[in-house]
Amino acid sequence: MKKLISLPINQKIAMMDRRISRRKALSTIGKITITAVVAGAIAGIGGYYLGSSTAPTKTVVKTTTTTATKGVPTTVTKTVTKTVTQSPTYSLTPKRKYKWGIAPYYVDDDWYRVDIIGAQHYAEMRGYELIVQNPHGKIEEQIKEIRYMVTGMGIDGLIVTPCDAVVIIDTLEWAKEQGVPIIATFYDVETDAVDLSIIPDFKWIGKRMAEELIKAAEKDGVSISGPVFIVTGPSVDYQSKTLTEGEKEFLEKYPDLEVVVLECPNWGTDEAINRVVEGYHGYGRPLAILANNMTTGVGIVEGVKTAGIAAPRGEEGHVYLASFDGCKSIQDAMEEGLLDCFADIANPHIDCIAQDFLWIIKEMGADKLPDVGVTIISDPTKSLGPQPDGTWNLPQMGKEVKGVNPWAIAPWAPAKMTMFENYHKRIQTGASIVTPETLQEFKEYSWVKLVDAWLG
Repeated sequence: MKKLISLPINQKIAMMDRRISRRKALSTIGKITITAVVAGAIAGIGGYYLGSSTAPTKTVVKTTTTTATKGVPTTVTKTVTKTVTQSPTYSLTPKRKYKWGIAPYYVDDDWYRVDIIGAQHYAEMRGYELIVQNPHGKIEEQIKEIRYMVTGMGIDGLIVTPCDAVVIIDTLEWAKEQGVPIIATFYDVETDAVDLSIIPDFKWIGKRMAEELIKAAEKDGVSISGPVFIVTGPSVDYQSKTLTEGEKEFLEKYPDLEVVVLECPNWGTDEAINRVVEGYHGYGRPLAILANNMTTGVGIVEGVKTAGIAAPRGEEGHVYLASFDGCKSIQDAMEEGLLDCFADIANPHIDCIAQDFLWIIKEMGADKLPDVGVTIISDPTKSLGPQPDGTWNLPQMGKEVKGVNPWAIAPWAPAKMTMFENYHKRIQTGASIVTPETLQEFKEYSWVKLVDAWLG
């Protein structure tokens, strides 16, 4: 299997005092994220369309009306036998209790804890067994745990978020040689040993964040001119780089804007505060500021306060702010009128649907995954698989757990099936794009609510 050189992603990360470390840590491995589509109540799940088999015969009663004599219609009923094509269906119930192994980046803060707890609940609902390891962000431990799950525990499939996307390659190729299908979540790996990856479409998310800020400014009658700051993480980071590409692509449509990129090499909140203050003194009051992860999101809110340019929505001089993340501090800032938009990811959905895609690969083969270019939806009223309109449906299983049911919606969908270079298929998900008008609705399915319900 051909390998390409890629920059390592296990950057050193300084944790914040509050329980918000997950977003900063995962930012160094290309995090996660979603346009929320309310799927409604979870209904019965139909079968999987594999394609046409031997076409069965069907008796059809056909009624025709002819006119033998002018003005006098004649009705004739005929019974005919003809061949029709019917789609064979398959129960979504697994043929046996598959044992999946999950190798996350780390499970050391609240966000990741509820993600893994949700994946465990989902496995139980679907009749799977899910074995969880925790390497605490250390690639050496992750490699040992993957090898143990394959040889010592006999897993049927592997879900992995790599601690280091380069170092992990040899181990994943070894696991594939043992017959273990592999799905990468939240970040990708340059090897065809991976059957499928499920990754947020960061470029699209960046465009949408920028778009919402400009829409808010236009609605307020503010001139779309002046500096706009993009507060990024390290320049080599995949998430930050692709978010910035999307943000700049949208903002550069406006000739009177001056887009200024301010880098925070360690994703630090203090770094972000300083960059905002420095940017203000160097370029003047910005029209808007975008932050590319949670810790820098908190930083830009504190930054406008430190710079003395904080003004709530609706007041003169308001600086339009957006953040990639939806922790409680970010939600509070929106309610205070300081933040105008944030994007957030599906939790715990991605590590849940990865289990269903492993099931499809295991029982039907990787060639039964959606084709490249197809839009993947999640509609509980439709059967699993290809739909007449060209989409491909993956209905989520889900029920209430301790008073909450995060699977009643599918914030990862619609998603697009693409190719990751020439290695393997990749599902690119969207994000929840949250504004003040949609904040209360978002809170009902936010991971913050899962923390309160499952960890409180």
